[in-house]
Amino acid sequence: MVKIYVYLVKAGLKKLEEVPAIIRDQVKKALEDENKILLGMALVTGAFLVFKFKRGEKDMAVIYASLIVSGYKTFGQVPKVIQAQVKEVLIQLGLGELAE
Repeated sequence: MVKIYVYLVKAGLKKLEEVPAIIRDQVKKALEDENKILLGMALVTGAFLVFKFKRGEKDMAVIYASLIVSGYKTFGQVPKVIQAQVKEVLIQLGLGELAE
């Protein structure tokens, strides 16, 4: 039943508030888990493409930006020598506030 409601919420046919209260938390968790999996896949794909087609500081900036977006690192944990490049990448992603 949870999978059905996950599909309905994702398709926009139901709102999370319309899911029966008894399984609402399970549906919410399933949606969050699915989003994390998709984000992880996007990060891995992005990292692969960076390593495949580019080299240097820009690679590291993209990797650190990905880690910041996914919540594994903070901007303060980025080495000072590439903070400017990481900030530039975050701004390009429309997430400049993460570089503060």
